[in-house]
Amino acid sequence: MRLTIGSSLGFSGTVRSEIAKGVYAVADLVQTTMGPLGKNVIIERRYGYPLITKDGVTVARHIVLLDPAPSVGVKLCQEVAQKTNDLVGDGTTTSIVLFASMVRQGMKLLEAGYNSQQLKKGMELALQSACDKLEKMSIPADSIEKILSVSTVSSKDMKIGKLIAEAMERVGINGIITVGSSQQKRSFVEVSSGLEIEKGYTTPNFITKGDRMVIELEEAFVFMTDCPITTVNEMDKILNWCVANKRSLLLIANDIRRDALGALVWAKKSGRVNGVAIEAIGSGQQRLDFLEDIAVYTGGSVVSTLLGSSLDSCKVSTCGKADRIVVTGGKTVISNGQGKTEEIEKRIRQLRALLEMSSSKKEQDVFKNRIANLSDGIAVIQVGGITDIEMQELKYRVEDGVHAAQTAVRSGILPGGGKAAWWVAQNLKDELESIKLAGKNELNDGLAKGYEIVIKAMEEPMIQMLKNAGKDYVQIIKSLNSVQSWVGFDIVTNQMTDMLRGGIVDPSLTIISSLRNSISSASMLLTCEAVVGEGLFTKSQPELKDLTTY
Repeated sequence: MRLTIGSSLGFSGTVRSEIAKGVYAVADLVQTTMGPLGKNVIIERRYGYPLITKDGVTVARHIVLLDPAPSVGVKLCQEVAQKTNDLVGDGTTTSIVLFASMVRQGMKLLEAGYNSQQLKKGMELALQSACDKLEKMSIPADSIEKILSVSTVSSKDMKIGKLIAEAMERVGINGIITVGSSQQKRSFVEVSSGLEIEKGYTTPNFITKGDRMVIELEEAFVFMTDCPITTVNEMDKILNWCVANKRSLLLIANDIRRDALGALVWAKKSGRVNGVAIEAIGSGQQRLDFLEDIAVYTGGSVVSTLLGSSLDSCKVSTCGKADRIVVTGGKTVISNGQGKTEEIEKRIRQLRALLEMSSSKKEQDVFKNRIANLSDGIAVIQVGGITDIEMQELKYRVEDGVHAAQTAVRSGILPGGGKAAWWVAQNLKDELESIKLAGKNELNDGLAKGYEIVIKAMEEPMIQMLKNAGKDYVQIIKSLNSVQSWVGFDIVTNQMTDMLRGGIVDPSLTIISSLRNSISSASMLLTCEAVVGEGLFTKSQPELKDLTTY
């Protein structure tokens, strides 16, 4: 086996236990933020003001342990939270709490001699059954009232929930909503024109706001091409336009060679041009159509050999313009493009004509999305605060609320406060009994224990919220055994309530994604038998003589 200098090997339970310590450290910290009465975490930063937040992925991202092996556990927690955040923008704390609970239980079972592969199989069977039950239990989020409930629970603030509901009411539940910083002390909603692209930055080296993985461009040029950008000179030509006109840059291209991309990253890092590159959607004619939509919206033109233009012959006038652009890992929003209103309306009429002529459902959906993108406005929730620290904390909660509301529109809603997961866990117990009754053998015993891991983990979020509120969770859970699925305990009013009427709801996809991501990572950790890393152990290295050299 070939190892790099300084690499070390660890085998079986010893290293796994050390890694698990890092998982527990992260979970013990972030779980205190759960629920309406959860606590904030203050994060000290080397530069600027401290950060105050309840956001699980933000807290996890700032945790650094000195011991190498537990640091692996920290990174696993960060990955679980980030996966959920990338998909639904919320549910990160729940993901970490579920993950840690599964790891804790699984470690005990491995020490007791259970087979890790059977535990994994049982966990996966429980996951499939749990997801099916959650989807059947879900109801549509088809009204502003339900959106208000979701955003209020996620942001932990009725005022923020109302702002998000107002924004959705003004641009429609499928409209685009972004979050900005207000120069005033109050927060408010304003609507501007905007266009959304389902593509994010090509590399995180462009990031300007590391805490939230967001890039913001003000007064930007938008350069669109389907030609390959191969040389530094070609990139410098575009960058020089930006410098001369004091503009930032959104570059939309599918083929940017290494040297050219490096020049753009260097321009960003050096402060010469605040720029970012994203890929265009689709391929061939579909990609060109998409680029022309953006060109019409921003008042520019597409550089394409199919349209008779090239990188050598193009001029600064080919660049579109926009007042503000926000780019994340998976999405780009262009606000206030400088395209002419009559040209945009003409483009929309053309697309509607093509929609009427199309007989393909797939084609019709594409045309509808393109029309909506050019037609709908963007609601910007401008967040204000007395201090920068307060404003930043509010912005994080507004962003979480917006993500939760948008996820609810896509996937529906479930009882909040951990009740949906707890209710499904009780139903899984019946299936667990069936597995046990199938016969006492090693296979069924391992599957049953895998089921138990998931069941106990799904009960944990509600228990933790009750603990954070200082409630007698044992007595409350006993009382929940005799109520219906949508009836739960309201921590704020301290009484049983109809969760839908009380506005205590969560997006279905948030709960399901948290469960899937936590089970995936936990089962992978529990089935690992060896770790390779730098400086993971202070004790002597394992013997390598029995390992195959290649």
